[in-house]
Amino acid sequence: MFSTMELGIVAALAVRGIRPERVVRRQGRANFEFGPEAEPVVRDYYGGTLQVPALLFAEAMRTSKGIALNALPEPVGVG
Repeated sequence: MFSTMELGIVAALAVRGIRPERVVRRQGRANFEFGPEAEPVVRDYYGGTLQVPALLFAEAMRTSKGIALNALPEPVGVG
């Protein structure tokens, strides 16, 4: 499992067709949680070798930001 609060990686994963399994608000920020299929893309992203079309990335950033702004708080006692 991979989780992040960074919208750039969330957008890159979305362009690659990988959607979060869960999005919750923690400490005022949205936390996106992904399954194991995200790991190779995450490695390429942080390694600087991932390439995605700029327009699709920009659209995915806007969508990810909207999801982050609407994330529900994590239930009490979970996490």
